[in-house]
Amino acid sequence: MSDYRIIIFDSIHEVLRADKFFQNDGLKVKIIPPPRQLSADCGIALKVEEDFDVIADTLRKNALNPAGVFLKVGDRYVSEIKKLSFQGGING
Repeated sequence: MSDYRIIIFDSIHEVLRADKFFQNDGLKVKIIPPPRQLSADCGIALKVEEDFDVIADTLRKNALNPAGVFLKVGDRYVSEIKKLSFQGGING
């Protein structure tokens, strides 16, 4: 799959927690430094090679609250955070 998403959290703890849940769900995930175009307060981000709906399902069922979810499109990143809407999480 050539499409991938970058997921940013507010803390290293949340990145590591999310990484564990994505791996447990069998998703292809990697901890990376955030791309220059994106900002992550904790200095790391997740790169996930999966469809948005699959990512959103893992985020929802584990009550993960990312600061940003971005789809890589060409040389830019398109925010998808507004697609998320779940109780106790991000409302968009």
